[in-house]
Amino acid sequence: MIAAIAGAAPAEAVRLGVAMTALQVAIGATNDLVDAERDAAAGRRKPIPLGLVDVRSAGLLAAGSGLGGLVLAASVNPAVGGLAAVGLGLGLGYDLWLRWLGLGWLAFVLGLPLVPVYGWLGGAGVLPAPIFGLAAAAVPAGLGLAVANGLRDVAADQVGGVPTIALRLGRFGRSIAALAHAVALGILLGGLAIWGGDGVGLAALGVGVALLAVGLLLPPATRAWEAQAVGLAVVAVGWLAAVRSAGAV
Repeated sequence: MIAAIAGAAPAEAVRLGVAMTALQVAIGATNDLVDAERDAAAGRRKPIPLGLVDVRSAGLLAAGSGLGGLVLAASVNPAVGGLAAVGLGLGLGYDLWLRWLGLGWLAFVLGLPLVPVYGWLGGAGVLPAPIFGLAAAAVPAGLGLAVANGLRDVAADQVGGVPTIALRLGRFGRSIAALAHAVALGILLGGLAIWGGDGVGLAALGVGVALLAVGLLLPPATRAWEAQAVGLAVVAVGWLAAVRSAGAV
């Protein structure tokens, strides 16, 4: 959607979207492979411990989707391919290393800002100032998502010895997630004051804020963090559409 707003042809926007999806599949499959035994012990209903997917198939899926995503992204232009490689590296770093050091949140904080840059660069080939503003807002938003993601699995992570940021924050976790998202929204509002914004994008922005609020109010053990992620995605797309409508990009 970001690439489409940037002016990419439909086929190019789809190619960028498929590439990003493939990279996320690679990261998710690797995560399930690494966590298969812990997921089984914690009773999580994941594909590998449920016997729906065997380890070999999951490994092939992770490798194939990762390679395919990189090739597709690089076929747009080398810079987009480079961003895709950095994003995949952060995701795999989270799976294999960062979270065991208590730094899993860093993958969210550094990875989420890459998404608007990837989409806009792939769609337009240039990076105007508002894209950096959106990337800046994605830094605290990434922190909020990292906390929310950890809150859902806090009990299992405590048993499994995974030192997540949610465990460290304890009862302050939900408040910190809300504060981080508020900072992100504040940056975006500041961007509207600088660059302007109008059209249907503002309505979409409002819908995204409402979805984000719902995600913050849901119990952490439910789909709260996913609701927050969807809300932030709608906020980002609406904000970009509003700024573009105002002629700033």
